[in-house]
Amino acid sequence: MNTSTTRRAWLFAAAGILIALSPIAQADVPKGWKTFKGAFFEVGIPPGFVARPIKTNAQTNGVLLINAERGLEFAVFSPQWDGEAPFKKAGEGEKIASRNVKKAGKESAEDIAISAVDGSYTRYVLSQTLTDEANGTKTNKTFGLKLSNEDNGDAKKLYAQWKKTLTQFSD
Repeated sequence: MNTSTTRRAWLFAAAGILIALSPIAQADVPKGWKTFKGAFFEVGIPPGFVARPIKTNAQTNGVLLINAERGLEFAVFSPQWDGEAPFKKAGEGEKIASRNVKKAGKESAEDIAISAVDGSYTRYVLSQTLTDEANGTKTNKTFGLKLSNEDNGDAKKLYAQWKKTLTQFSD
């Protein structure tokens, strides 16, 4: 790889990190949505969803949003620094269907698909980590989507819109 290509790859990686970690203005939460504020993040709540805080280390580091009528769940885990989302692992009655890890410089992403053994639902998890070896820190954010294996219409479109409402705070 020549110097120009390497420099361009680093620039794209840096731009991706800045975009991934830049705060989203409150205006990005669609009209009619409520918001949920955790210890170091805020995220929109689409109509029809109920919020359940995810507490780790005595702090609200995530939230599970449930729409029981649609059999749909959104989750986000956004601690101040490092930590693992409790919904990242397969639980009882579940199996890992696929796992893919990608690394680019200081940034890594892990895509996981977890299926119910009985075939009733699939959970998708995207865990993103930014490692700053110079300071010895890691910053994580993890998103989750659970949907029944029946037709959910616009569920993935709503999920993509919802993910854009995340605002991460620092100290």
